[in-house]
Order: sequence, then structure tokens, then C-alpha cells
Amino acid sequence: MSTTYERIADEIRARIRSGELAEGDPVPSTRRIVAEHGVAMATASRVLDALRRDGLVEVRRGVGTVVAAGAGAGPAARPAPSVGDVVRAAMTVADAEGLGGLSMRRIATDLGIPTMSLYRHVRGREELLTRMLDAVYASAPCPTRCPTAGGPAPRCVPARCGARSSATRGRHTSCP
Repeated sequence: MSTTYERIADEIRARIRSGELAEGDPVPSTRRIVAEHGVAMATASRVLDALRRDGLVEVRRGVGTVVAAGAGAGPAARPAPSVGDVVRAAMTVADAEGLGGLSMRRIATDLGIPTMSLYRHVRGREELLTRMLDAVYASAPCPTRCPTAGGPAPRCVPARCGARSSATRGRHTSCP
């Protein structure tokens, strides 16, 4: 016996395979699935996630979830994103739109994954911002002079040169 989300996903699969929903057509949103089937939002999200994993639908920014090109051709080949992928996507959004435009939903849409799946990688916006800062600091060149003590910095030890990151848990006052 199938679960509720599998039954609903099967109904939408049948509509796609019969041609009732053609390539590029919007599929029912999570809110519409909730209203039509009387299920929880999490169940509706699982329905769309199952269809996406099967390669039948794709998320299009500004449009929503639509029937994918070549729907029914097999599972999508896209691997699950890594923490680095999430951070890079967040930095791209922040560079383009500022931190005000940065949201977990926006990042998930850009990655083509359900919003809640981002929380497997980061606990929330605060951790995401910290990881973004860490990535920026990691890409910065090592200073030739210690910014806190003013003396030469013969080797780069960011934890002691005043750099701040989640790895150092704070700021040190001088270079070695």
C-alpha cells in the first residue's frame, strides 16, 4: 500500500504521461496540493520533490514548478548539493541583490531543491552568513604586516592576525 504523498505523486505523474500536463506547464503548487488533498505542507513538498527526483518536473525561478523537458525520460542526473554549493549560491545571490535579497527559499530555488533540504547543510541564515564570511576570508591574500600589532607577518596565521572566522571562534591580538 502506498503512502499519501506517493498516491498524489502518482496522480500527477499520470497527468504528465497522458499529456494533460505538457512540457513547461505549471504543476500544482504545494498550497494547491494542500487545498485539494487536505494534506500537510510537508507532504505536498514531498510530492513535488519525488516528481523532481524522477525528472518529471523542474523549478523555474519566478514561475514555480513546471513539467520538465523530456519528462519521463528518467531520473534527473543532478547530484545533491554540497555545503560549498549552498554557500556559493548564497554568495551569488548576495552579490547580485545584497543581503536583503538573500533567503533560504531563493537559494533553494536557484539550486533546484526543496527549501527545507538546505537545513541539512546549514542550521539557518546565521550559520550561512558565517560560512559566507569564512569563504571570503579564505580567499583573501595573507597580509604582509600584522593588522593588529603593526609588525611583520612572516607567515600567515589568520587566527593570530586578527582575522575572525567560525574556525577561530574569535580574535587574537598579535602575529607570531
